[in-house]
Amino acid sequence: MSSNPQVDYWHRVYLLSAWRRSLYTVLGFVLFAAGLFFSLAMSASNGKFPAAISALFLLGTGIYLLSYGLRSRITLNGTRITVRGPFREQSADQSEIEGMRTYSDRSGTYTKLYLKEDRGSITFLNGFETDGDFDTWFRNIPNLDQRDRDAILDQVERDESLGSTPDERKAALRYAIAWAVLLHVLVIMAAAALNFGDESLQQGAALIVALTPIAVIALVWKSPLLYTVFRAKKDPRSELGFVLLIAGFALLIRCRGIHMVSLQNALALTALLTIILIAALFNTMRSGAAVWGRMIALVFALGMYGYGLIVVTDALSDHSSPTSYATMVVGKHISHGKSTSYILDLAPWGPVQDQNHISVTRRGYYAAQLRDPICFNLYPGVLHLAWYQVTPCTSQTYTAP
Repeated sequence: MSSNPQVDYWHRVYLLSAWRRSLYTVLGFVLFAAGLFFSLAMSASNGKFPAAISALFLLGTGIYLLSYGLRSRITLNGTRITVRGPFREQSADQSEIEGMRTYSDRSGTYTKLYLKEDRGSITFLNGFETDGDFDTWFRNIPNLDQRDRDAILDQVERDESLGSTPDERKAALRYAIAWAVLLHVLVIMAAAALNFGDESLQQGAALIVALTPIAVIALVWKSPLLYTVFRAKKDPRSELGFVLLIAGFALLIRCRGIHMVSLQNALALTALLTIILIAALFNTMRSGAAVWGRMIALVFALGMYGYGLIVVTDALSDHSSPTSYATMVVGKHISHGKSTSYILDLAPWGPVQDQNHISVTRRGYYAAQLRDPICFNLYPGVLHLAWYQVTPCTSQTYTAP
């Protein structure tokens, strides 16, 4: 039962904020109308399958947004909460709720109510027009994020390895933040030197960036009460996940201009390295809030790092003499996605026996003509993963057919 007797007689209904309702309704109507228009146009012209999928996507998204804006509401009826979404309604009593957590993603901030006995959860967007009664009702729900934070702080205060007094042990958290900031600064400087510094600095910078995950693993394993990889919202520990992301991006950017003859072999080694690193950090990620979201972020960061490390190690330390090859442009096309890529299709050459392609700049794309020569320097690779770079064609490297 509620600790506040007045709550037992409440009946409150909360709608999405006016601007959210307007946004979802207008956007949903526009997408639905666009999907309906494309559907009718395809019916008249026997449209192809990809166009039909696009039309269905627009229709579905439009219906979802319309329903979200018009139907969504939270009802507090005494000690019971009912959350109505676009297509379903969920309800629970305060006595059935174990606690709540707050998390954020690209679309907004959400509250998730966890039901007892693993009976699922109820999630709603923190975009409703609420009031003091709403806040009062939720004071009776345990905050699991705060509970986890208090549990960690309690463990810190009792861990004698962190200091002789509780104050010294709490101070260890502040020192951990300082060390984490220092590690971030170090990896950012190394990333800049690796990608924009003099060639003489790149080997050392690559080594620092490559050792970053080892440092993260060592800190997390040695002091799990002070450091974590990707933390929950109220976690008091120092977060080191962004160090992994910076290292991954730095290595991935350094791969520019390096083309692998066999991408499958590089990806196989990447998968093996990524699995090893995830295994080393798995125990630190398996508990707390938003486990799956944090695991996805970890896989993304370590995947980038693994591929970048394999390619950069294979190419940057390869000082062997290259073999020159040449081919010609046999076609070109533009690929549209999150970014626009300009692709030249090439005839087979050297170890590449099938038609292949390379990505070029926009200027290079429009300057290229069919049968134009393209020349490469092929290297064996330190890891025995053959790689090549595009080089200017000379009379020694290319003979016109």
